[in-house]
Amino acid sequence: MNIHNNGVLLRELLDYAFDPAVLASRLQMQYEVLRQQVTRMSNAMQQVQHRRLAVDYLDKNTMFKIFSQAKFRAKSAACNVLVNHPSQLTQLETSYVYDGKKASLILHIPIAPEESTMRLYKMHPFPLPFTNDTFLIPNVRDDVLAISNTSQRFTMQLSSIDLLGCHHMGHTYLCE
Repeated sequence: MNIHNNGVLLRELLDYAFDPAVLASRLQMQYEVLRQQVTRMSNAMQQVQHRRLAVDYLDKNTMFKIFSQAKFRAKSAACNVLVNHPSQLTQLETSYVYDGKKASLILHIPIAPEESTMRLYKMHPFPLPFTNDTFLIPNVRDDVLAISNTSQRFTMQLSSIDLLGCHHMGHTYLCE
């Protein structure tokens, strides 16, 4: 390569960089990227005030990475993650810490030992024959039966009202 060719190449690059239309286009693109990032951060801070993760804060790959890391850590502690899909992370409780310069979001992913999870069954009272023309209908106050997933010996009865105090996602209830 000779100097003349390098000089022409440099001159073409300078002409390209100082073209007002190209410069305006590049500035507009950078402005749009910055605006999207500010919007995303603003959404995240608004949602964390409601103790939730903003749906547009994390991209799909990051959600999968966090979910798989949570499953790995739960497994190393002999526990199960109580959410089934990475998309459910936005439904979990989120808190934050702000030190004046940086805000850190803390996503509370529930895990539990296998023996602490239970299947719930709704009990429906049905008529019991008492005499030929009389039936008894039991009054069941504790209408939910919880049976352990690992040991059939662990069961409990609770009321549907007790489940109102639990956080639930889909068919999973997270209770104290």
